[in-house]
Amino acid sequence: MISICIQIIDKDGLSSDLIPESSPAICKPNDNLEEIPALYRSNDRLKLYVTGDIIHVQGTVTPKGVIGKNFQYFVSSTSDRGRDKSRMNVLMEFYPAMPRQLYDLGQEIAKVNLPHNVPGDHKLKQKTVVDIQKLRDIESNQHPDPINKVSKSLDGTLKSFIKRDRGSACCVLITKSHYQDILPSLPASSISMLKQVNYTFQVGISHSKSRNKMPSSQGDRYNYLSRLYAVSTVEPYKVLARSGLFCFDFPNEKETARISFSSVGNEYTKLTQQKKLELYGKTYNCPNIHFIDSIIDKATDDTRVVVSLGVNDCVPLFVEMSKRDIVIHIFSR
Repeated sequence: MISICIQIIDKDGLSSDLIPESSPAICKPNDNLEEIPALYRSNDRLKLYVTGDIIHVQGTVTPKGVIGKNFQYFVSSTSDRGRDKSRMNVLMEFYPAMPRQLYDLGQEIAKVNLPHNVPGDHKLKQKTVVDIQKLRDIESNQHPDPINKVSKSLDGTLKSFIKRDRGSACCVLITKSHYQDILPSLPASSISMLKQVNYTFQVGISHSKSRNKMPSSQGDRYNYLSRLYAVSTVEPYKVLARSGLFCFDFPNEKETARISFSSVGNEYTKLTQQKKLELYGKTYNCPNIHFIDSIIDKATDDTRVVVSLGVNDCVPLFVEMSKRDIVIHIFSR
């Protein structure tokens, strides 16, 4: 994994509308920069640079080779192991469950030389890297079933999907103020669980993929589903509860008309709606492939989140939802 920054060449005074100069994604003059060359052609408005350290990730060894992807990053400001509770811990989520596996990126770590077999430009090979095996790992083995009975039953039928979820997006903070009005209506077991974490937790999104291609009216293909999960904000950041697997609906006609990806974006959006999810002979009004990229607080409203996702590997989509609804989805029956 390589940290990067962005340089925007402002030719028409519009750069502040894209990314504000105060953003940590913008290159700083004192950064130790090495430009990443364009793969197809140069871009006269945007340049990418390598900055900071490289983390060498040794993935999971499987019969199909080494797997190492879908890592998520989040910040936690609390700890229950005697360290300074005011310190911000930067954590990398390697797996969201079975067990949940995290690495602490905020600790003092030893750097090693980049292994000779790591592909990349020779200049990148001269950079120091952090071997993930040297980082402190944190594991929690909790793997709760969905609280909602329908979701639990549906999950039990999805035997064609990989049981161990992979990460999609992590994490947003939810506090009691976001769902206080519905707290009395939640199951007693959920209320007890929330009380143990002082009614404060983080929420991430994971995904599962069908093990093999599944039959559909358009030929055999892989399918993807997502899941919300709630985790404690204190180490070992255990999983408190999980929703069932779900997919996001396609935008309706009115929403599609408002989407403006490019001059032909709306046409692509309509075309993607021809590839609907088909499971065990039933068709659902959602894409067979949706892949969530991020979940963040809405800038102007702390009670809501914005989720970004790709639809059928073709067009982007943003979905806004309330934290209150997320709590209902995870913790209600």
